[in-house]
Amino acid sequence: MANSSTALPLKWTNPLVLEWAREQAAYKPDEVERLLEASPGTVQAWEKGLGYPDIDMLRKLSHIYDLPFSYFFLEVPPEEPQVRDLRGTPKERRKELSRKTQLALREFRRLSGLARTLQEVTGNFVPQYIGKPSPHETPEQIAKRETIRLGITRDLGKRWATKEDAYQNRRQLVEALGVFVFSLPMSPLECRGAAISQESYATAILVNQIESPTARSFTLFHEYCHLMLSTDTQLVMCDHFPGDTESFSNRFASSILLPEDEFIEILKHNGLYRYQDWWTDETLSELAGGFFVSRDVIAIRLENLQLAPAGFYKNKRERWDRHFLAGGGFGQGGKGKKIYTQEKLGPGLFNLTLQAVRTGILHPVNAALCIGEVRGGERPWLIKIKDIESWTREQKPT
Repeated sequence: MANSSTALPLKWTNPLVLEWAREQAAYKPDEVERLLEASPGTVQAWEKGLGYPDIDMLRKLSHIYDLPFSYFFLEVPPEEPQVRDLRGTPKERRKELSRKTQLALREFRRLSGLARTLQEVTGNFVPQYIGKPSPHETPEQIAKRETIRLGITRDLGKRWATKEDAYQNRRQLVEALGVFVFSLPMSPLECRGAAISQESYATAILVNQIESPTARSFTLFHEYCHLMLSTDTQLVMCDHFPGDTESFSNRFASSILLPEDEFIEILKHNGLYRYQDWWTDETLSELAGGFFVSRDVIAIRLENLQLAPAGFYKNKRERWDRHFLAGGGFGQGGKGKKIYTQEKLGPGLFNLTLQAVRTGILHPVNAALCIGEVRGGERPWLIKIKDIESWTREQKPT
C-alpha cells in the first residue's frame, strides 16, 4: 500500500516539463499510459495541466523516461542543442526516428554537456584546431590540407593491422584536434552520425556503433567536415559550395580517406583506370580493403573521377542498405567493460573523467553515475565504483 503522502498529486509539476520529458524519451501518451497502467487520457491531462501525477507516478515516469527524478521539479524544460546533422536521414523521416535512435541522440547531447562541464571544473580545456575552409575551396582541396594537419600518411596506414585499428587511430587523430568522438548504437539506416558545435556544449561527433569500422571512419570525417563548415556562420549556407553540404561532406570524407593520386595509382596498377557503367561489389570491396575504407568511399571516388555514371553511388548505397537490413546489421561481439566504455566515450572523455577522479574534483560515485549510464541503447554493463577506482589507478598521470 502506497504511503498517503506519496499518493498526493504534486500540483507544482510543470505540464510543459512533463510533455518535454515524454517527447525526449520518444514515447506517445498512450504508450506511457499502458506502461503506467493508467486510464486513457491520463498523460494528456497531466500535460495540459488538468491533473497532476503523484510521487509514485513520478518515480515510475523517471524510470520510463530514464531521467533523474529531480527533473520533474524544474520550472521550465531544459534547453538542449539541436543536432546539426543526421547523416543519411531525409528531413521528412527525422520525426519518425525509432526510440533507440532518439535516445542515442539524447545521450550524445548529455555526453557533450558532461565533457564541457568536466573541462570547466578541471580547467583542462583542449584547444580546438578545426580547419576553416574557404568558400572557394573544393572538398578535395580541403581534404588535402586536413590530411597533412591530421598527420595521415601512407606510412601510418601500413601500421594498421585491422579495419578497427584504422578507425580507432583516425578517431584519436580527430580528438587530438579538440573534438570529442562518441560511439553509440542507433537503429540501422536511420542515423549514421551527428555533430554538435555549440557554446555550452563540447564540440563533438557521434558515430553509429552498430556500423562496420570502415563505415564509422567515413562517418567520422563526414561529420568533421560539417564541423568545419559550421565554424563560420557564412559557411553553413549550402549555396556557398557546389551542391549541398551532404554531398560536399561525402566528397571530403572520401578524399581524406582515399587521396586521389593514391587511388589512381592503384587503379592503373590493376588495369582498372577506365570508365565502366557498372562496378561489381567484389571489385569495390577489393579496392576498399587496401585502404581500410568502406565501399562507399570507393563508389564516391569512382563517380567523382567520372569512372562511373552519375548516380552510381546512390544506386549502390540503396542496394547495400537493403542488404544490410536483411542481414540484421553488424554485431559488436563480446567486449570487456572497460573497452566498451572507452569505445562509447572515446579517449578524450574517458581520460578526462578519470583525471577528475584522481585529482579529487570528481568522486568515484559521481563518475560512475556520469559515465556508467549507457542511456543510448542497450545496457550490457553496470559500471560500479570499484571499476572507476581500478581504472583511475591504471591511468598514468598527465
